[in-house]
Amino acid sequence: MIAGPSIPEQERERVPERFYRGSHPGIEGSGLGLAIVSRITEQHKARLELLTGSSWHGLLVRIRFPCVRSAQALQHG
Repeated sequence: MIAGPSIPEQERERVPERFYRGSHPGIEGSGLGLAIVSRITEQHKARLELLTGSSWHGLLVRIRFPCVRSAQALQHG
């Protein structure tokens, strides 16, 4: 998990878009970081979650990968 600056909930659906930088003044960067992470996540059939909570400040990025067992592991276990 990675924590970063907060992103308003109404903007979170747009964050994975390339070059989207949100409405906060003074945000740095090109708007590609989470777009790249999102694409890699899709390719691995994982799920990208953008969360906030009371125990931290800002945005929490969580990636959940599916549990995959190989055919060999299934045969032996």
